[in-house]
Amino acid sequence: MPIYSNLEIDTWIRRKARVPNPRVRIFCFPHAGGGASLYRLWHKYLPPTVEVCPVQLPGREGRIQEEPFTDLSILVKVISELIYPLLDRPFVFFGHSMGGLIAYELTHSIWKKYKQSPALLIVAALTAPNDPIQPPVVHNLPQGEFLNYIKQLQGTPEEVLNNGRLIDFFIPLLRADFTLYETYTFKRDVSLFCPIA
Repeated sequence: MPIYSNLEIDTWIRRKARVPNPRVRIFCFPHAGGGASLYRLWHKYLPPTVEVCPVQLPGREGRIQEEPFTDLSILVKVISELIYPLLDRPFVFFGHSMGGLIAYELTHSIWKKYKQSPALLIVAALTAPNDPIQPPVVHNLPQGEFLNYIKQLQGTPEEVLNNGRLIDFFIPLLRADFTLYETYTFKRDVSLFCPIA
């Protein structure tokens, strides 16, 4: 389990267009294997008073040398402490797939620690967190079987899948992200205090 001393806000939050006095900030969390660049154009499609704050997780894009997280509770703890200074105005959490799970748990963490809640939690491509993870569990499969599973998902470009050096580099990140997701255990006795879309 990595220890993260890199808690500089600009390392974690990749704002393409800073808004001087935003009315709302939207924090965006990527799917397994994805990075902050997924959200690089969102600012063009939102009102100029909305500041888009894509979250760059370790192990991808500009943070390629850093070890990715495999424990969701530790990741959420780090992010909640990091983004607290940016929660000085209304905010929204958006997460896609694994990012949705991060956003959901972060919503709970922010409420528990700071008694703050997003104006809206948006979750895409993810079942309810209290639904048990459905088989197959793949994060600990041998490399060949894991790669076959990734190919079946049809979400990784062929150029990556057919390049041995790229795939050797990419597989550990995907395996870490799948570990983070597949080892998650739902434990909740408090309801959220925000709408969910």
